[in-house]
Amino acid sequence: MKIVALILVLVSSFLLAQKSEEDLVKSTINQLFIGMKTSDSVLIKKSFHKNAVLQTITKTSEVKNESIDDFAISISKAKKAVWMRESLSQIY
Repeated sequence: MKIVALILVLVSSFLLAQKSEEDLVKSTINQLFIGMKTSDSVLIKKSFHKNAVLQTITKTSEVKNESIDDFAISISKAKKAVWMRESLSQIY
């Protein structure tokens, strides 16, 4: 009986320690926002999957692909971004 109780405690503590998929996504997005705010190109790059595709819609409605490296470099060259106040919101 004590062994079963010990196993239950170990399994439940392991499950509680796991971050949910949603928490992991939020953490990555917040990491990106911090990288953008601090003009940290390394942190920005770490926020994307190696095969990520970044697309921009131009003023003429043309869709253009931009490399993650180019995006990170352009943000890192910007002044420390007071105007970049990115955050996640809860949507119900």
